[in-house]
Amino acid sequence: MTKFLNKILDVSVIILLFAILMIIACKYNREDFADLQDSSILENFETEYYKSVSDLSQKLANAKKQNDDLQKKIKSINS
Repeated sequence: MTKFLNKILDVSVIILLFAILMIIACKYNREDFADLQDSSILENFETEYYKSVSDLSQKLANAKKQNDDLQKKIKSINS
């Protein structure tokens, strides 16, 4: 009877150690996944940042052109 209980105890310890290893492995896999998500968020931020700067530069150029056109119209009206 004690040999049987010892075998059950040995198997239980092995299963417990395996479960602990799996928990640790899953924890590190989730952290790696979070790092991948963070890096993709940063890449998206950079892309969106450059798009925004480009859009603002284009709007600024358009506003400057409109301003120049209005200045010319004002000068032509005043002359």
